[in-house]
Amino acid sequence: MLLDEAVLDLQAAGLGTRGTDIFEGFLPEKPDACTSVFDGSGAPGISGIGSSDLDVERPRLTVWTRSTTAALAHARMRSVYERWRSRGESTMTKAAGGTTRWLSTVAAHAPFVLKRDELGPTARVVVACSFDILKSPSTS
Repeated sequence: MLLDEAVLDLQAAGLGTRGTDIFEGFLPEKPDACTSVFDGSGAPGISGIGSSDLDVERPRLTVWTRSTTAALAHARMRSVYERWRSRGESTMTKAAGGTTRWLSTVAAHAPFVLKRDELGPTARVVVACSFDILKSPSTS
């Protein structure tokens, strides 16, 4: 749910196409230039005083961008970072239909080079960044 909301948001912003160069929960071998979104270790949700119902969820997303050079991987991440680094309330589309509200999204840290892989004839660089989200509780 959270991953598909994130991927659909990136696709709507023109940052790629789901299943082609934006992926949920894994980083495929191909294509060389792509973006992957992973569930991160978020914080516990917040309940109202005297309530057992969850008022706000606090998940974290981790995004990896990969390309054939560090400059290209950083450029790809810059697009994601600029979209999510300090974002106010947004209505996010769910893959199964409907919407949910993200109350805020902030970068947990600056993007950094996570790894360089030497698979195949070309080296590839992966840049990572995590984003903390406050969102309305999911209903499904």
